[in-house]
Amino acid sequence: MIGVDENFYGLIVGASGFVGRHLSEILGPTASATTYWRNPIDGGVRFDAQTESLRKVLEASERPFTHVFLLYGAIDMEGCARDPAATRVVNVDSVQRMIDDTIAYGALPIYASTDYIFDGSRGPWTEDDAAYPVMEYGRQKLDIENYLRTLTAPWLATRLSKVVGGARDTHSMLGQWVNDIVEGRKMRCADDQIFSPCYVRDVATLMVKLVQSDARGLYNLAGTRPYARIELLQLLVDSIREIKPDLAVDMEPASLHDMPFLEKRPLNTSLDISKLRSRVDHNFKDMPELCKDVAQEHFLPH
Repeated sequence: MIGVDENFYGLIVGASGFVGRHLSEILGPTASATTYWRNPIDGGVRFDAQTESLRKVLEASERPFTHVFLLYGAIDMEGCARDPAATRVVNVDSVQRMIDDTIAYGALPIYASTDYIFDGSRGPWTEDDAAYPVMEYGRQKLDIENYLRTLTAPWLATRLSKVVGGARDTHSMLGQWVNDIVEGRKMRCADDQIFSPCYVRDVATLMVKLVQSDARGLYNLAGTRPYARIELLQLLVDSIREIKPDLAVDMEPASLHDMPFLEKRPLNTSLDISKLRSRVDHNFKDMPELCKDVAQEHFLPH
């Protein structure tokens, strides 16, 4: 766990999610409380952001909250493209209400945005670059960034790129690739999609470090260097082959724009993290090291 100010007490909305679970572990029960929606967690409070008031959750606590991490949302990008109206209720309308409730209560809202607010025409992108999302998911996230900018009360937002880890039961691409490799499935992988992957534990830790530094405003929170999607997959395959030299992987390079998505996805959403690194000090886990860890976790005999 990371030490925080003794007066700090955070509420994690969406603590059953990928980042939320790690943030909850890092802060521990003495520094945070949690909510969930579909997936129950020990000690968490079930909360439906679409129908319930966050203010009631905040005011029901015996200990006053100082920070609220808003990690809740409809994150299925195909779902956002398929039903923009319904997902906008979750990702825009309910999040705006939670921000308003947090500020009215007197706590600091901390929002997680995305690199998909950019059109993918170049990179790496800075916090000051103009955003032109080409996907509904990105448009919804940008709406909240823009809403935060209208507020006079303080706020903090972290703009995330690909968040990765080795767990096979999450939406992390590394864990999903392990499943594909174990099952012997053909892996069609984009060779022209570029992003800034960051280990999930680093993401959660850096959120806490930004809080510790009293940061306000928007920060890109991503890995230290850009990767092509297929480059990251090859790193994982190479790491597994150090353990299983005869591993057969059916990998097919392809353009991201040839994938059967409902919307054309941005090619280069890599992020510049100079602002983040000037604010906090952190020893990032790099992707070669992470891929070796994932390979050993899932392919070494136990």
